[in-house]
Amino acid sequence: MEAINTRLIQANYKRRSLRMLTGTGLVLGTILVALVVPLFGYVMSLIGALLSSCTSIVFPCVIYLKISKGYRRCLEFESVVLVVIIVMGLVLMVTGTYSAIVGITLHL
Repeated sequence: MEAINTRLIQANYKRRSLRMLTGTGLVLGTILVALVVPLFGYVMSLIGALLSSCTSIVFPCVIYLKISKGYRRCLEFESVVLVVIIVMGLVLMVTGTYSAIVGITLHL
């Protein structure tokens, strides 16, 4: 939504009503999709469990480990803590994905 509003600001600097109309249309479209798709909440739960735990917990730790191993800056204790965080993120991802799939299959 921010990208659309930024594009509208560049195109029509004085058109605040157009920005408000665009934002309202996007929100109404999202509500319409949520009402039409019966398992929308479960699908969003599945996507969130898979993607958000990877992008916010696992990937940053893995990337930091890769970068710090290249420069030999990473200490032993720090490596252990990062590996524990990665394992916890993977456990949360698997648990969330499993519960979302169970929710979807129960409501089919």
